[in-house]
Amino acid sequence: MESESSSADELHDGFFSRRRADGFESFLKKKSVDRISSLPDTVLVHILSFLPTKDAIKTTVLSKKWQFLWTLVPTLHFYDPKLLRNGDIHSFVNFIDQTLILHNAPKITKFRLELDYYAVFKSRVNLWVRFAVRREVEELDLDLLGAKVIEEFYGKPYKLPINFCMCSTVTKLSLRYCRFTYRNRTICWKSIKSLSLGYMQLTDALIRDILLGTPVLEVLELRECSGLNRLDINSERLNRLGIYGYGDFCKSDSDLVISAPKLRSLGIYGLFRRKCRLVNVKSLDDATLKFKLLDGHGNRDNSDKGYCKIMEELLLSLISVKNLTIATWCIQVSSILEVVIKHLPLLLVKCLILVTRFDKWDLPGIKCLLSQSILLEKLLVDMHSPSTSQFSFDKKFIDSYNFDGENYWASQKLVIPCLKNHLKTVEITGFSGGQHAIGFIQFILKNALVLEKMVICAKRAEQPRWMKDSKAKELLEVVQKMLSFRRASASAEILFSW
Repeated sequence: MESESSSADELHDGFFSRRRADGFESFLKKKSVDRISSLPDTVLVHILSFLPTKDAIKTTVLSKKWQFLWTLVPTLHFYDPKLLRNGDIHSFVNFIDQTLILHNAPKITKFRLELDYYAVFKSRVNLWVRFAVRREVEELDLDLLGAKVIEEFYGKPYKLPINFCMCSTVTKLSLRYCRFTYRNRTICWKSIKSLSLGYMQLTDALIRDILLGTPVLEVLELRECSGLNRLDINSERLNRLGIYGYGDFCKSDSDLVISAPKLRSLGIYGLFRRKCRLVNVKSLDDATLKFKLLDGHGNRDNSDKGYCKIMEELLLSLISVKNLTIATWCIQVSSILEVVIKHLPLLLVKCLILVTRFDKWDLPGIKCLLSQSILLEKLLVDMHSPSTSQFSFDKKFIDSYNFDGENYWASQKLVIPCLKNHLKTVEITGFSGGQHAIGFIQFILKNALVLEKMVICAKRAEQPRWMKDSKAKELLEVVQKMLSFRRASASAEILFSW
């Protein structure tokens, strides 16, 4: 009986072992099925369109089905950091030539070229641009970055071909380190909605011709361009303007005047060597001031009062905007306004975004901006960005107007109008503690009578596990402390996220 039982057990175990083995083999076969290749060609081509062109071409080794799929991809992105880093630019240029010869897509949706440009490549780049135009390209991005280096070594920046300025299919155009010539002056980009010009020499007349030749333009970006004295925008459609730095060395004493009576959104970013003067921006809803005026530029005597006047003029121009973003340099100049001049125009903003790390000399500026924003309903504080664009305070000023930063908010006695009647929401992102920030939170909770919600999001950083645990414990103690702060609004709730 025992042997029969034993045999039965062996048979049972063997049977189920074989079943398990068969099942596993079947599972492996199912897992080895190439499900991606079984997708329709249109889907595969769409997937390949998200890859740089060189990576899309590498898929030809997968199977016969993949051999020519890349030639139908409607997006072309030419950028090879390895070749550019090794200085083998000629191989990269030859690769682009060969790729375009084999490419068969009837229409190109995106064409992006990043190249260290030399004058010797002019005819090749002309051919590539002509290829894109003939294939009715919709989005074109030329980043010919080599031309930014001294012209004696590289030659002049790439000159745009005449016929390109008559292209009717492009809806989004980005040009870096290129140049227009007097023969380009007939511009007819009737479909362009978004235009970005970077590191280019412009003139008032040229930008006027560009604006006249882009009747449906909605977004204009100027990045580190030079040569402009005045920017007049009268288009009904153009609603967003972004100026990212201004690189004019020879005109630092003159203003860059911007007149845009129908513009809805304006952003001024980066480093400037000239003062921006807004003369007619009455329709603005949204404005961003995240710039720094370099020392000795745009302010003839380089005095604190001179910078204050620049800031005061800017804010006067933006008095009616609904959403205002202000970063460190402008906040610190506002600090001078607060402690010296004690005067700033009233602002009608409903939402104020402050990009600040709550450094000591940010505090009077924050108080000044809050005091003048009499209708403020929502306050956002972004503590993520490092305070790189600091104002260069004069030592004599620091010595004359020094104050106790640790107790700054506790020492404030004046009632801030928006805290009494309007401020309902406060959001702080990138919070990592610090007495200046904690004191500010306590001040808001103590004085905001109609506050409904305060959201505090802690800063996340890549750290070893033990450091994260230590930081979490430290923040937990801070949170418990803040929860005990007195609240002027009975309905105010505090939310934390980590």
